Amino acid sequence: MSSGENLPCISSPEEFAEMVKAALKSRGEERTLRYEPARFALIVENESGEPQQLFGLAAMFDEYNTAPEPERNAVIDRYCSFFLGVNRNNLPETFAEAKDGLMLIIRHRYLYQVMQMRLALEQGIKAGSDELPPEQEIPHVVIGDDFAAGLSYDFPDAMIQITGRQLAKWGVSFDEVYQCALENLKKRSEKPLVEAVSGVFISNWQDGYDASRILLTELIQSLPLKGAPVVMLPSAENLVLTGSEDEEGLASVLNVIEPMADKPRSMVGVPLVLRGGEWMPFDIPAEHPLYERFRVLSISATARSYADQRSVISEWLQSIGEPALVTPYLATQRKDGSVSSCSVWPEGVPCLIPRADSVVFTGGSEDSNQEVVACNTWQKVLEVVGGLLKPTPFHPELYRVARFPSSTELAQIGMGVSNLK
Repeated sequence: MSSGENLPCISSPEEFAEMVKAALKSRGEERTLRYEPARFALIVENESGEPQQLFGLAAMFDEYNTAPEPERNAVIDRYCSFFLGVNRNNLPETFAEAKDGLMLIIRHRYLYQVMQMRLALEQGIKAGSDELPPEQEIPHVVIGDDFAAGLSYDFPDAMIQITGRQLAKWGVSFDEVYQCALENLKKRSEKPLVEAVSGVFISNWQDGYDASRILLTELIQSLPLKGAPVVMLPSAENLVLTGSEDEEGLASVLNVIEPMADKPRSMVGVPLVLRGGEWMPFDIPAEHPLYERFRVLSISATARSYADQRSVISEWLQSIGEPALVTPYLATQRKDGSVSSCSVWPEGVPCLIPRADSVVFTGGSEDSNQEVVACNTWQKVLEVVGGLLKPTPFHPELYRVARFPSSTELAQIGMGVSNLK
């Protein structure tokens, strides 16, 4: 089971950055490209040597290193072509001119906050708390807690994210643009979903917006399903759907989804169920025969979400004068196939800790700071020292700790993690 942090490294980051620089130059990029190891990014500079744009390399690097060798050059080509396409295309000046090209794109919710922080960092935005300035927001609406739908403008060779500043320039609200983009999505969705096996439907549009079709709830509610519609999103280009009461259908969905869970750009995670016209997390009871398989996907996705944003959150906290260690979210799988997660709360370090099944408290050793002094379930920790945990706006949940628990509090927390099921 992947923790979301370790992928096979075929090319070193430095070598990879040089490969990408050469690829961009060969495709006509004339601006100066400077590699910045701390961000694992290429900084695009203007003629005066000032930073103009950031081209993050992490996602491309992961996909390159996990792709079969004959396909690796195609990975670089796709990312570079997209980057250059964005730079060579300009958004329309007015909303009226933009209407026909507006679309909706589904991503993991955490990716929107990552984009928001990176945009603020690139522009030197300062703030006095964990929150980002509202004007820097990447407009989006949360779908089923873990996903979000944002606005984009669709070019033949690129897709440009619509920011809050762009909406202000056009003089329109998010809701107005959302409805326009939703109508465009409907117009592009005349083909039906395909029934791959009995009771299981898959998307077949292959236009980069397949996952976005979950927003077309009337289309989905018209399908002959056993129970409420349940959907999983392997990527932005795919959706797989069945009924909540269709055990064979749910098993078939898992058979399709599981091999895709650790692929770069994967959106595999918590399944969503459509109830009352709204998507929400599909909570499967522990006694369900497929419970552990779904739980493995959920915890793996959560681990990737935390790992993918730890560095940018740390950089943002540093920039706003609230430095703190973002501790890791650790996921383990037992021999029987069951999974669990834990977060670490170290002594003497200002930190943000992720919500997990259990919390491990470390500290107190002269030789190292790794001695486990208490460990118990999240619920037990809240009962004893819940007042020390301050919620933050990050997703998945991160909590800023006020101080390390006292010896009395640690004794109350105890070492009950062995009782986790």
